[in-house]
Amino acid sequence: MPLVLRVPVRKTVERAYKPDPRRRLPRARYRKAPTRMASDSFDKKVVILGAGVIGTSIAYHLALKGVGATLIDRAGLCPAASGKAGGFLALDWNDGTPLGPFARKSFEMHQELAKTLNLESYRRLTCQAIAVEESPKPATRKLANVEWVDLGVRGSRMMGNEETIAQVHPKHLTEAMFAAAAKMAGTTLREGAVEGIEVDE
Repeated sequence: MPLVLRVPVRKTVERAYKPDPRRRLPRARYRKAPTRMASDSFDKKVVILGAGVIGTSIAYHLALKGVGATLIDRAGLCPAASGKAGGFLALDWNDGTPLGPFARKSFEMHQELAKTLNLESYRRLTCQAIAVEESPKPATRKLANVEWVDLGVRGSRMMGNEETIAQVHPKHLTEAMFAAAAKMAGTTLREGAVEGIEVDE
């Protein structure tokens, strides 16, 4: 049974959706996930669609204020990029751009989260950009017991050190934030796909 959110509001403003004829988006394909809740059984006033790192972060920061939430995701907690991304954090790569202050605050907040949530995967490290010659035959298999392989390196550039570069395993971070939110405010996770919103005027 598909999930339908029922939202009581005083006034509804409807806006017609007008697709841009110049853009053609690829059709998304999803596997079906079992629905484990009825449409009207939400026990929290806040419902967050998507249980990736962004949705879970919202739930965590609401929990810090004593607000519980229900997270809904068709495939569970951090099933896609939020569980598999590189997790690199850079303090100053966006300096001089509109995102500069945001990136610096994000770098600081990740460090604080790692300490608060006892994330063992958080670490500081150095980072280099390496330019290599193009190879007509890229490697198709891993080389066993080899730490460094000569790939025709033409040059390198230091991109940061332990003062400006960090890394955290995104799956560990997301799971830790959810566990903390559940403990602090009773945040819950439901598997399923929301297919509509019913508005009671």
